[in-house]
Amino acid sequence: MNNLKLRSMVVSLVVATTLMVMACSGGRTASPERLATTGLRLYVFDCGTLKADLTRFRLKPEEVATTDLSVACFLVVHPRGKLLWDAGAVPDMDWTPTDGPVRHHLALPDGSERDLTLRKRLSAQLAEAGYAANRHRVSGILALPL
Repeated sequence: MNNLKLRSMVVSLVVATTLMVMACSGGRTASPERLATTGLRLYVFDCGTLKADLTRFRLKPEEVATTDLSVACFLVVHPRGKLLWDAGAVPDMDWTPTDGPVRHHLALPDGSERDLTLRKRLSAQLAEAGYAANRHRVSGILALPL
């Protein structure tokens, strides 16, 4: 990926993040007292482990300790609503949990392929945190206001 494409992607992500935060905040800032009583919370969920392609980062195997990258999903709970930020690489409906880790092969639009190891569905992790997945829209997209 060339430098111009990377910069364009980063700028697009920053703009999208800024717009999403502004849309969720309603243009007002909550007082510290309100945040303390209602509780702003951030949940981080395990949405898998991705085997990285070192050539994408111009690294050699001897330069890294591991090629495993964490795939995290985030739930932001704010007094004005909830936001699921990054719902993972594989939607819950596309894999079946077992007693152990599940390997899922991803074929990307650019023709490259990756292996992702999944352990627990995002909906199950949301339920453990007290947020029933059947009450929220959960899919494999970047940001999803709940």
